[in-house]
Amino acid sequence: MKAVVVARAASAARFPKADFSVTVSNWPETSGPLEMTFRTEYSIQGDDVRVPHDLWIDVVGEVSSLDDALGILPDAAGVLTVMISISANAAIGPIAVHSAYDDSPGLSERDFFSFSLPEPQRLPYPGRGVNLEATTALIGAVVHHPEGPRLHRAIAHYSQALLHGTPGWELMAVAHLYMAVDTLTKIVVAEERHKSGAASNRGLAQDWGIDVSQLDAEVRRRIIFQGNASVQDELNAISDAFEHGYRPIPELRSRAASVVNDAARLVRAGILKACKLDSLSTATLLGPPFEEVQPMYPITAVVKGKLRGGGSDLAAPGERHPVIEWESSVVGVQQAEGSRANYQIEARSTRNRLGHGIEFEIEQIGFVVPPGVNVSQEPVQLRYLDETDEQVSS
Repeated sequence: MKAVVVARAASAARFPKADFSVTVSNWPETSGPLEMTFRTEYSIQGDDVRVPHDLWIDVVGEVSSLDDALGILPDAAGVLTVMISISANAAIGPIAVHSAYDDSPGLSERDFFSFSLPEPQRLPYPGRGVNLEATTALIGAVVHHPEGPRLHRAIAHYSQALLHGTPGWELMAVAHLYMAVDTLTKIVVAEERHKSGAASNRGLAQDWGIDVSQLDAEVRRRIIFQGNASVQDELNAISDAFEHGYRPIPELRSRAASVVNDAARLVRAGILKACKLDSLSTATLLGPPFEEVQPMYPITAVVKGKLRGGGSDLAAPGERHPVIEWESSVVGVQQAEGSRANYQIEARSTRNRLGHGIEFEIEQIGFVVPPGVNVSQEPVQLRYLDETDEQVSS
């Protein structure tokens, strides 16, 4: 049967406009070749402002049943999303299936699945555009690499590190970076052995003047970490302590936060160089803006003020706490240098659920992102347009 699976993923990597899509045809799969189409969904907010949201993926292929399609096709899409993620150096979330159906010709009755998924948030994730030429070159290089499956596993670990690249999750990011290095090492050892003409790992170690038991660590130090012993040693120490549980987690989390960005830069460069891309694609992906990690975190608008009044109950009847209900939307956007954009956000109070005699006085409206995140890539300006002062009386 010809099956279609429609899926989506929250994403900080973006394609340029709503009517733009990228299709990969004849992707090899055991059930038969697949066709996958990737696009970024945009909503229209405010004064005809296009706001980017999730990455959507359509996967089409021949399978024996729709149940098989739900297992095979999303996994195939995931193979490509991690390569898009490392190419843009931008986080992409897990793939969630939205719908699936039988699209075989000539039928009068077809199976159809539809899944209830949460609505994407109205405010955009900070993100960056995908360089199509360099990403296409990367995918081709991995597919045709003699160690392609192992290389892809290293890329998958790096994409997980990106996904955990927000404050509070750095320890998991460091753990995945270490696993990416561990996976990549055998590829780099083989390449160094080939370049030196050594017949074996022992021969390469002898050429380098070290014992063969030290070869993996030395290859990591010289090639993957580019001689940066402090980052390598700290990454190793944090990973070992985390895995074996001999240091406090808060301590390790703090240490991970200090090293994760430098480690990510080196590990990603090591992976891309191992792919043996053409020089132009390599320079593009290692240059601005892609040399900096783009995590995926929500822009969260916040209102600050005072609850005033002498009522004994701050919350309205039926509520556990005082509630100020309001919504945010993008009303303006200005494209800046590169993939950056400046958004103007409207905040509108819709309903206050407060106790009898309690009023809310607004002092400030702004936005928050996790501490330590650099918002300069996509700065947000928030302006307050309207307020309602509806009270719920007891």
